[in-house]
Amino acid sequence: MEQRTALHGEILELLNRQLYAVLATARDGVPYTNIMAIAARDDLSRVYFITPRRSRKYENLLGNPLVSIFADNRSNRESDLSGATGITATGLAVEPDAREREEALGLYCARHPALGDFARSPDSALFGVRVSRYVMVKRFENISVLKMEADAGA
Repeated sequence: MEQRTALHGEILELLNRQLYAVLATARDGVPYTNIMAIAARDDLSRVYFITPRRSRKYENLLGNPLVSIFADNRSNRESDLSGATGITATGLAVEPDAREREEALGLYCARHPALGDFARSPDSALFGVRVSRYVMVKRFENISVLKMEADAGA
């Protein structure tokens, strides 16, 4: 349990330090990636992002809600080879119900105040990734997996 708690803490710390992450979607077997502003719940059950409703991402998410999100702490230096940490979250991206939406918008807008108007626009869609697991890779070879409880945070 201690190891799980420590891993949870490391993942949360990295996600809280990084404002942006890469979202991977797929449609018709073709992968598609985008840099997204993110906000994660403290319990790590959800990672939120917002996208325009008129976008390829949005269409991809409607067609296939299985996604991954990648965040890392690299600095684009040679030292990243031995010091960088990357985290992949995999799960199902869904638009939350009204109660969760308000809570998520509060979290998202507190983290990204400059995106408040965009976040609350009717032309934007808020998605929450129901994370099934996190994979953390340190120094390119030390791998740790954190499996999330089914429907945690629902």
